Amino acid sequence: MENATDPPEKVTEDAVNMTAAAAMDTTPPALTNDDETSPSNEDGSAWVLVQKKRRTQADLLQGTKTSELQGKTTQRKPTTSRPPPLPLHDYKAILRPLGGLRLDQWSRPTLTRAIGVAASLPPAEVDGLVFRLRPEQNLAVISTPHEHIALNLYSVQHLRLGEHTYPVSIYIAAPDNSCKGIIYGVDPGTSPSELMDHLITPGHTVLQARMMGKTSTALITFEGLQVPHYIRYYGAEYRCYVHRPRKQVCTVCLRLGHRSDNCPTPNCVTCETCGVDNPTPGHSCAPKCRSCGGDHPTTDTGCLARVRPPLNKERVRKALQQEQLQRDV
Repeated sequence: MENATDPPEKVTEDAVNMTAAAAMDTTPPALTNDDETSPSNEDGSAWVLVQKKRRTQADLLQGTKTSELQGKTTQRKPTTSRPPPLPLHDYKAILRPLGGLRLDQWSRPTLTRAIGVAASLPPAEVDGLVFRLRPEQNLAVISTPHEHIALNLYSVQHLRLGEHTYPVSIYIAAPDNSCKGIIYGVDPGTSPSELMDHLITPGHTVLQARMMGKTSTALITFEGLQVPHYIRYYGAEYRCYVHRPRKQVCTVCLRLGHRSDNCPTPNCVTCETCGVDNPTPGHSCAPKCRSCGGDHPTTDTGCLARVRPPLNKERVRKALQQEQLQRDV
């Protein structure tokens, strides 16, 4: 889960593939705010159970893959500095610092050791983690193949760094082999359990469903990479649209990529209208966006700088196809 937010959430981060988007109706639905799809509103531990069910088949294939790869050597072209993809079937825990903690001000080993202490992990298990920092979002992704480690990470609420203890929030991101859709016109305040009990999705498995904040829009996570065109809820037919979240805008510093509750500069004072730092009382200003320079506030939901391109899940698709070929052997 490399979208935390994307998640993000979550980690998580936060997922639509380009093929699925092309197959859907070309009329785009209204974009949704990341604040409304915040992983803090989800049951982050639920994804541990979802991942557990999938790992059995993946583990059975590992021996076959290893034997086929032995003795084969291939020359690979030089790659860019982009880090390699995280393991497909790993649990991805998304760490969001709170209380003004800036993760990029601490060394990565210091952070992982603090996480290990907070999660009661022995050094050998800490060494087995894949810790990936995302400084532009002020969050980190922690990848592990082990369920018990994921659950321990999910329980962490504080990190001890230096002489201070900082509050943090950790959630488990949705699996890589999943996608999200939205439906409109559902009663606000509907519980996740009611949605799950009465959603009918022929040919598709629903992993999780919940309302988006106080709106009448329901966010539904499906297994696989294809969002269905239509689903039913209490027997009523709904058009299901691919979920296209906007980039988050911090209402404190007005920067893209994070929310106000994990802002790395919580004491920053910025004019929400013109975006000027440390404005004088009663200053005159006109709307100006800090993201695109347009004549609108930075928090404007229609700002083009907040539009996210669809995630390319071709790597996930190819990996799943390879696993299917192994099953057919």
